[in-house]
Amino acid sequence: MKSKTIIEFISILLVVHFSFTAIEQLVNHNVLRLLLEKAPVMGPVAEQASWIFPFLQFTVVFLLLFRRTRLAGLFCSFIITGMVTIYIIATINTGETQTSKYIGLWKGLSLKNHIILNIIGILLSGLAIILSGGLRQPVLSHEPEVRSQDSGYPYIER
Repeated sequence: MKSKTIIEFISILLVVHFSFTAIEQLVNHNVLRLLLEKAPVMGPVAEQASWIFPFLQFTVVFLLLFRRTRLAGLFCSFIITGMVTIYIIATINTGETQTSKYIGLWKGLSLKNHIILNIIGILLSGLAIILSGGLRQPVLSHEPEVRSQDSGYPYIER
């Protein structure tokens, strides 16, 4: 299977996931806000966060849909999913159980399965980033490039 096909397949999976989750969060906005109010750290900013989360997810979807912005969308997906996973693990370690009452695509999952699914999403996003060459370091030359102008005399471009 070609890298391009794998990248597009992963992008489609991420688009479906983020679209469905964002729509579900908007449809059940009041439930999301109430859950965030009870969540550690999020309580004071629950109202704002309940609008920001779906907006961020739709932004990721938009970035993933277009070839020119796909790499940025993959990085956003990687970061957002990683942050959510870290937050879930942190709330488990504090003994807070409100995070188990999700809305969205994965609301029936246990916290353990939710974390596993998130890790799979992180790995898929990372794979697509690597396959797209998003982690390649630019080749830097220490020698200036010598070109000739229209006049025929060489000049140095820095």
